[in-house]
Amino acid sequence: MTGPTTDDGTVSAPVGPGPVRGETDEDSPSGTARGAGGEPTAAAAPSHTPGDSPASAPSRMDRRRADTSWWRRHGTGVAAAGRTLGAFTLSRLVVAMGLGSVLVVNQGMATHHFTGPWPTPPRGSLFLQALGSWDGSWYLLIAGHGYFPPAARFPIAPGSAFGFFPVWPLVLRGASDVTGLTPLVVGVGLAFVFGAAASVALWHLVRHLCDESVADRAVVLWVFFPGAVVLSMVYSEGLAILLCAVCLLALLKRQWLLAGCAAGVGTGVHPEALVLVACCLWAAGVAVRRQGDWWSLLAPVVSLAGVAGYFLYLWNATGDLMAWYHVERDQWGGTGFYHDTIWVLSESVSHPHDLEAVVPALGLVFALVGLYLMVRWRPPVIIWIYTVGILLAAFDSNMVGARPRVLLTAFPLIVAVARRVRPAVFGMVAGASGFLLATMTFLLFSVVLVAP
Repeated sequence: MTGPTTDDGTVSAPVGPGPVRGETDEDSPSGTARGAGGEPTAAAAPSHTPGDSPASAPSRMDRRRADTSWWRRHGTGVAAAGRTLGAFTLSRLVVAMGLGSVLVVNQGMATHHFTGPWPTPPRGSLFLQALGSWDGSWYLLIAGHGYFPPAARFPIAPGSAFGFFPVWPLVLRGASDVTGLTPLVVGVGLAFVFGAAASVALWHLVRHLCDESVADRAVVLWVFFPGAVVLSMVYSEGLAILLCAVCLLALLKRQWLLAGCAAGVGTGVHPEALVLVACCLWAAGVAVRRQGDWWSLLAPVVSLAGVAGYFLYLWNATGDLMAWYHVERDQWGGTGFYHDTIWVLSESVSHPHDLEAVVPALGLVFALVGLYLMVRWRPPVIIWIYTVGILLAAFDSNMVGARPRVLLTAFPLIVAVARRVRPAVFGMVAGASGFLLATMTFLLFSVVLVAP
């Protein structure tokens, strides 16, 4: 009988009892063990407890062995999921306390039911209205009334909702229809679920790239990152980052169809996920050139499904195939690399009290530090493509820039930091990150000038 396989691939000694000098005489009605001379041995007494039948003992032993084998195969992942979900839940409590402090002091937007330069959030408790504000209110508007809401009820610029991709509003509307809950309640609940799932997916990706200890540190820093406040709001980032992590891990494992499907859904969730198309193209090109794996082309082809479907919908509805781009340019600030680099840095120096400039400027500094640490790390090319693509798309937008939620999406930067943080000081770094998360939450829901 072959023993169980150890972690290093070697085979250990056989497990379980077994006679040394004799074997069980299966032809004997009693199944007793016999010695070298054929006589029954005293040591061959059945090893079962009183009340058990002899046939039940092996079955119970088999079940114990099966349980041990299952835990050997899956125990690490289950334990890691527990740690990850615990850290994520704790980070959500930090966000809840930050928002609660705003409600207690009745500060800023709390006095106006969290209305601002966005569609009015659906009525609900102040706590839920806050989590449905900012970009979340746009997703809720689309979920409830589509891309062409009644102008009398929603005085917004025509087509301004086109800037928000459709998969997340469709998920909200579908879940609301199934459960009977309002899109606001459903959105807050699903934001938690997808944020938790994204943290688990990120752990598995980082373990594949580095090791378990780095994965643990990276997830903690990610869930407590200041931009992680959006993982509690009705934002699409949780779902988008989940799909991005799944796609990247599938590409690294050469699981082309899974990678393409994750990217295909992701490109219908958020514009930043379009970088996954480039990641799929690169990985497929390498696979075709080196191994002649033509099946790899499934990934880039399928990855276009989400964005292609949305653009075709807008073309059919407006007659303009590039309606999304034109709305982004004309109503959402267009592109502005100068505004989000030179102006932000100069304004943060000359007006250090201007949070609208200081927060993106700090984001630029963090991005530069993260990129330097990635150079020291030297991750696979598709990780570079993903990270740089996210940053370039954000830096070229007047309305986004180096916001905390953009850096949250560019999670390899956080992984690079986690690799360099020593275990002795990791607790202090994580605590500082948690403090910044609470501060970001308070500022986000009390003043309009600090965008997530």
